[in-house]
Amino acid sequence: MDFGRRLRESPSHNNLKLNTNDGGEVWASSVILSFNSHVIDHMTTTLHMTSVDMLEFSEAAVQMFVDSAYSGTAEGINREIFRDINKMANIFEVAWLVSKCSEYFTGLVNSVTSGSYTELFFLFEEAGFVYENLKMKDFLNTSVKKIESLKWKQQFLDKYLENAERFSTKKLDTVIELAGSDVNIVVQTLVNQLSEMFRIQGPSLPVYCKYLLDNSELHLCQKANNRDLFNELFDILKELPSSESKWTLGLYRKCTEKTLSGYDNTTEVTSFTGKGSGLEFGARMAPRVKVPMDFGRQLRESPSHNNLKLNTNEGKEVLASSVILSFNSPVIDHMTTTLHMTSVDMLEFSEAAVQMFVDSAYSGTAEGINREIFRDMNKMANVFEVAWLVSKCSDYFTELTNSVTSGSYAELFFLFEEAAFVHENLKMKDFLNTTVKKIESLKWKKQFLDKYLENAERFSTKKLDTVIELAGSDVDIVVQTLVNQLSEMFRIQGPSLPVYCKYLLDNSELHICQENNGALFNELFDVLRELPNEQLRWTLDLHRQSTAKMLKPEQDARVYCGTRGYVTLITKLMSDLAVVI
Repeated sequence: MDFGRRLRESPSHNNLKLNTNDGGEVWASSVILSFNSHVIDHMTTTLHMTSVDMLEFSEAAVQMFVDSAYSGTAEGINREIFRDINKMANIFEVAWLVSKCSEYFTGLVNSVTSGSYTELFFLFEEAGFVYENLKMKDFLNTSVKKIESLKWKQQFLDKYLENAERFSTKKLDTVIELAGSDVNIVVQTLVNQLSEMFRIQGPSLPVYCKYLLDNSELHLCQKANNRDLFNELFDILKELPSSESKWTLGLYRKCTEKTLSGYDNTTEVTSFTGKGSGLEFGARMAPRVKVPMDFGRQLRESPSHNNLKLNTNEGKEVLASSVILSFNSPVIDHMTTTLHMTSVDMLEFSEAAVQMFVDSAYSGTAEGINREIFRDMNKMANVFEVAWLVSKCSDYFTELTNSVTSGSYAELFFLFEEAAFVHENLKMKDFLNTTVKKIESLKWKKQFLDKYLENAERFSTKKLDTVIELAGSDVDIVVQTLVNQLSEMFRIQGPSLPVYCKYLLDNSELHICQENNGALFNELFDVLRELPNEQLRWTLDLHRQSTAKMLKPEQDARVYCGTRGYVTLITKLMSDLAVVI
């Protein structure tokens, strides 16, 4: 979506600071970035972060990323910032921008129509970066197909491997991927390099050569028309010191066994995913650590492991291992593993609660939960998506509820306040439903609401919703309380309707009171008709809505208006309303 340059250029909207790798800052609207990225949405809306470290990226790239979010286009992408833009699009999960980056790369690939090492080097390097850092092979597959279509595999690899001693294992994996079944290309290059090296420096095997030989399908070279090349390779390797003889023999035997057994891995080679890298995409990954787990007190008490700083609401810091917290929380895993954050603001929570949260992650238990920190613990468990701890908090709340066996306002007040907080802040009704059932089972609804509503003027609309939820079909309890409160208020202060009273009356099912307790319903409107003239239209609408809900479809409202008490009230309201009009 194009949000317009006007918003982009107005500093009043820019409430989110993005810190770049050159010490610069880029400001943007957290709302607009959240519309584009659910990762940033979570960081700002749920975690209330006002600053995001983007220290891997240049100011120009971050500026372009923000401009793209505002404009809904990626027209400014160029070769210089493509790598940064593509990585940001992926780690912040901006799906449409990921797609645009893919289209840009495909366009670059399609523009190469003849063998050019410079052009193919750029494509292959970008594809290798994406494979190594984002664990995605699409760009690599596209680049390999382009080099193969140009019949430039031999020329490219000959030159590319000149600098192989500086390659990471992931980059060497991309070499193996490109070579595919043409293993002889890699073998010939290594034979040439090793012959020269051994002649000048003596027989010593570089790490990159060992990795390529260990992970290439050498048996394809041995069994094809390149057996002379295969033998030439091992003629060179046998010059290695005796300490390497066991490795050389093992390599030769592995190749020979595959050749003699008729092993053919050409299909697997074309989908090769990087052996020895620890993460083999396409292969089954090692099982994740299953939490909750007891990682041991020794790890908790060793400061050398605590690389993640958690900032609390008292200005204090709690240190923890990012790895152990990541095992427990996919949110913290994303923040540390993908976004490389070393500090997390937990400014809504007390130091004691954050300390307990960390201790629970280490111990795999929630035994230290108590009433004082329960609210913070439950909210942290939910916002950081620690599933097992969410369950433990739910169990704790259920146990508290079950422990209340008789009417006690203090006990029920605690339960109801916690349930209301969860409903208001986490949009979950489970605790509220449990609490309502407990109050109903104790037959304490009236006593509780009479006292609870004494402070209703300070309630948010969400908290008033919980009152309505508790009242349920017993609307007369709320109505009686409001009648008492309004009568006293009007007597002392004069007729003026508080906001909370209006909200409760607008959102309660008054027709149930009208039907079950007509006298109380009439008493309410007797009080309301004392309101100033400008509020009588609302009063009339409220009465009409209640009556309309109570009537059966075939009944006429005039019948009800003719019953004792109603006609007098309606006449009075209409008369007063005429004065207003």
